[in-house]
Amino acid sequence: MKFHKISALLLLVASIVSAYLIYNHYQVTSATGSFHSFCSVNASVDCDLVNASRYSEYFGIPVAVAGFAFAFFAMLLHFFAARDPYFRREALVLLLPMTAAAVIASIANFYISVAILKTVCLFCLTHQAISLVVFVLTILAARDFGTLRPFNRSRVLGLAGLGVFLFIVTAAVSAQFETAFPFDKAEFLADFRAQPVLSVPAGDSPRMGFQGDNPKLQLVEFADFECGFCGMTARHIHRLVKAYGDQIQVVFKNYPLSNECNPAMTMPMHRNSCLAAKAAICAQESGKFVEMAEKLFENQKSIANVSVLHWASEIGLNRESFETCLASAKTTDRLQQDVMLGKSLDIRSTPTFFVNGKKVEGIIDERRLRVLLKEFE
Repeated sequence: MKFHKISALLLLVASIVSAYLIYNHYQVTSATGSFHSFCSVNASVDCDLVNASRYSEYFGIPVAVAGFAFAFFAMLLHFFAARDPYFRREALVLLLPMTAAAVIASIANFYISVAILKTVCLFCLTHQAISLVVFVLTILAARDFGTLRPFNRSRVLGLAGLGVFLFIVTAAVSAQFETAFPFDKAEFLADFRAQPVLSVPAGDSPRMGFQGDNPKLQLVEFADFECGFCGMTARHIHRLVKAYGDQIQVVFKNYPLSNECNPAMTMPMHRNSCLAAKAAICAQESGKFVEMAEKLFENQKSIANVSVLHWASEIGLNRESFETCLASAKTTDRLQQDVMLGKSLDIRSTPTFFVNGKKVEGIIDERRLRVLLKEFE
């Protein structure tokens, strides 16, 4: 009985871990969360990357959903097996293959994480370790119980059906977290192929991902730091650069939607976007573009001179030098280079990308990126 009680407690922890992983998966893949969750520590320990990689879903269902359904259902079986000896035999008949399958899945997922993604997820490791321990405890419980035959076949089938029902409900409920944008692959490809190839010089603009001269895909992005869709796209790009950084290079160009610094605009649509663009340019000069860009995108509604200076200090920039840079003619000229390039390319909205010279308007997420990568195989 003690093996069942310990297993039930461990599986309760695994259920909580899985519930968080489901939430985290949709936060990252839908780009509705922050750039870094608390379990995204560094390049070697990154739950966000593992839990939202191309291996994190099968048939459109997150692996974490299966993890939760297994842990919660197995917890119930162990809990009731500990309380009712007449239920214990049928519970063990189900638990032995279930926990064995969970161990096999855990080994496969661990291999993918370490060998392919080359990073680990602490929450995933916790779930995998619990699966292994529970499998051992289940074997011990079965040995302690003795023979499992004869068992009530109809009860076992009924319980198995309950487990399948729990999985379906978990998948249906968790899908409510998804906020993916509509995507018609055929229409997207047709529009992309119809675009002419334009010359879009990267210049000395910030580059993320592939650092050489010949990436498989070069995405030159024109964006506005106060644009909501640009903020969402930035979160997608943040993850995609980590996941596909050996194949893609993202080049960032400023295109503020304000007549204060953009002659193509007739009104100050985004009043602080010019200031934000200058802040990003000044941060780049000190090697802190990514850090400043994340601050700007995460705080789009509170961009102002005082907040920009505060963020500069937070990311380790000298405040006086940064303030001088914001006011310099050199920074203004640098911004105008991006703006005039965007104007010459007929930028009408942000974000706008040029993928190997072809225009793509709007968000680029993983589904669109995979299509584009395949296009250039």
